[in-house]
Order: sequence, then C-alpha cells, then structure tokens
Amino acid sequence: LLNPIDWTRQHFSPTPEDAATNGSVEECFTVVRVEDGAFATVDPADPFLCWPNDTFDYSEPVATNFG
Repeated sequence: LLNPIDWTRQHFSPTPEDAATNGSVEECFTVVRVEDGAFATVDPADPFLCWPNDTFDYSEPVATNFG
C-alpha cells in the first residue's frame, strides 16, 4: 500500500532541506502480516501509520485511512 500522491505538486522529489514543498504532507507506511498465507494489514480500519513530513522531530504515528 502506498500513501496518496498529490500530483498538483509532487512532480519533483523532496530534498533534505525542504521535504514539505514537493513531498508528501505526511510520511506513511503500512504494517502487514501474513495470515493463512495471505497479507493482512495490522489495522484494516486505519492501515497507514503517518507522521508529519515538515519536521524530523520524533512524534507518535497517527493511524490513518485515506479511503
């Protein structure tokens, strides 16, 4: 699973100096596990764990659903 891409501004890669202008608003990933031989998300209701992308400071991830 991939977090959504905002094609109105994400045509260029973000840089370490400025991750927010061309990068995702949030940095997200999905945790999956194998159940009965198939991939399953850890939390089907909110499968993404996301952090703000405008800082490198630590924060707790927020469970998110883009659907």
